[in-house]
Amino acid sequence: MPIDFIPSPPSNGLHLGPLFIHAYGLAYVAAVLAAVAIASRRWEARGGDRALVREVALWGFPAGIVGGRLYFLATSWDQAPHAWWGPFAVWKGGLGIWGGVAAGTLAGVWILRRRRADIPAFLDAAAPALLVAQAIGRLGNYFNQELFGAPTTLPWGLEISAALWHEIANDVLGGRPVAVTYCPLCNSGEAFDRRLAGRTLRLGTTGLLRRSDLVMWDSASKSWWQQFNGLALVGRYAGKRLRMLPAEMLSWSDFKRRYPRGDVLAQATGYERPYGRTPYPGYDTGSRPFGFNGGRIDRRLPPMERVLAVRAAGGALAAPYSLLRHQPVVETYVGRVPALILYEQGVLSPLDASSIDESRDVGTAVAYDRRLGRRTLSFEDVAGRVLDRQTHSAWDTSGLSVSGPLRGHELRPLLQNSQFWFALAAFDPSIRILRAG
Repeated sequence: MPIDFIPSPPSNGLHLGPLFIHAYGLAYVAAVLAAVAIASRRWEARGGDRALVREVALWGFPAGIVGGRLYFLATSWDQAPHAWWGPFAVWKGGLGIWGGVAAGTLAGVWILRRRRADIPAFLDAAAPALLVAQAIGRLGNYFNQELFGAPTTLPWGLEISAALWHEIANDVLGGRPVAVTYCPLCNSGEAFDRRLAGRTLRLGTTGLLRRSDLVMWDSASKSWWQQFNGLALVGRYAGKRLRMLPAEMLSWSDFKRRYPRGDVLAQATGYERPYGRTPYPGYDTGSRPFGFNGGRIDRRLPPMERVLAVRAAGGALAAPYSLLRHQPVVETYVGRVPALILYEQGVLSPLDASSIDESRDVGTAVAYDRRLGRRTLSFEDVAGRVLDRQTHSAWDTSGLSVSGPLRGHELRPLLQNSQFWFALAAFDPSIRILRAG
């Protein structure tokens, strides 16, 4: 495992009066200055004129920006801002390295030909300078939390918190310190109580994956935690678990309806991010997960099938969304607990279209304890309404009775979370699957 890791800073720039200076831009400027200084020295040692290096940089740098932008637009057009000025908005990000290298090199060669310089000798003198410039430029990516590489166990691995877009939010809810987490590769949304052994932990991302699931760390003990189940993998708390809390994926409109006074995570995070867009377009329509290293994938269900995992009284159940779409009200048992599973449409996939508001409707599912006081209720779907058979009260997917004799009563949510099947099966291979019936 890496010896240590360096989390990206909480901001990707600094404020200078009314201006916000991006660290990425500063890194580019530093890269150009370093490249000019190194190339000038090497070219002069070969008997060349330093002024030629400055002239090549004067033309090559803007040409590289233009070429990089054109390459980005040619390969990632859907990621540009959807406005007339979108193709020109380089300050919003979007440069393709290969287009930049090609255009910058062509501009430099053009200048060298005009000045009748020895092109091979000049390129030989400039090559090390370009490598140094690239290394400096990557610092900008570090501040931006982007362009991280594949998962690694090498001792020089570097932690860069990647996101859809940030994956972990540390907060306090009702006096309880919580961490709300999301792993886009597993589509697993998990919530945890951050208190453990008398301490309140603050969680972050290590940038590493295990079975395609993100590995978290806490800043106090440097222990590493599995996002999927809250298990500490290494460090002071190895073997311990964070307490998991019920977590549901629901639409923004449903959240506003259920919790009109609820708080929402602000988008003013200090990062330039295209919130509302996904860095993983089309991921959930694929046939295989990215970066999965958990052995053979359980084929009882398609790997990318969405499932609701419900846990109670020592039992666990996986409810496939493909079944729930046709059977939106399900009575079952999880362990010894009588459970109610409800499904409704209206939740868009964050892993489908580049713009999330254009994604397909995948719906959401929730699970509740059917016991209310001393009686166990049974439920049925009557013309799209959820009614209990005992009192014919109507219930919504928040577990609240909205009409009838039990109006205002609430069912207790069970410990639950949604994710892709491959991930659930990798961490809980013996879990029972809900079948039609």
